[in-house]
Amino acid sequence: TNQFYEQTTAGSRPMARKGHKMIARRFRSNDTQLVLFGGHNQDTPSNDMWILNVMREKSERRWARIDQYFEGQKPPTMSYHSMLYSERLNQIIVFGGLHWNETDLARSDVLRNVDRRCLKKAQGLVEAEVGKEEVEFMRMMRAACYETAFCCDIGNQTVLPVYYEFIRIRTEDGALNLTAI
Repeated sequence: TNQFYEQTTAGSRPMARKGHKMIARRFRSNDTQLVLFGGHNQDTPSNDMWILNVMREKSERRWARIDQYFEGQKPPTMSYHSMLYSERLNQIIVFGGLHWNETDLARSDVLRNVDRRCLKKAQGLVEAEVGKEEVEFMRMMRAACYETAFCCDIGNQTVLPVYYEFIRIRTEDGALNLTAI
């Protein structure tokens, strides 16, 4: 009969994830196994494979990671793929899906923070130097770059454009307005 019931397991288990696939193997016997492959948690992709013998006693019902015992080339990390089991071939077949390399969060944060700090510095110069010429402002941005080794793209511009990163930084009459960023 079709019923839902919770299967508790002992020992370690796969990390929480989404985009993975799970198949039932030997489901017509009294030795049913669940096989889990791939998926991701946040930006951490996986290519691990786990197996669970569903019909075992609770104390023996454990997830076991099996990909570390495979010989040869392993599939890449993937999510949202398709997976099936061929009884005739006694093989699991995986195809399609998305693959990516894990984001280098430290590098990503550095780049994002450079943009934020740069714009904050530019806004501070505008507020502190009200009434000065734009050429003087750009000179100060470049000086700040050389003095602190903290440079940003806006300081490398010869003449600031109307739009900077899709945001209008000039007023209708052409005046610089970095507070819009």
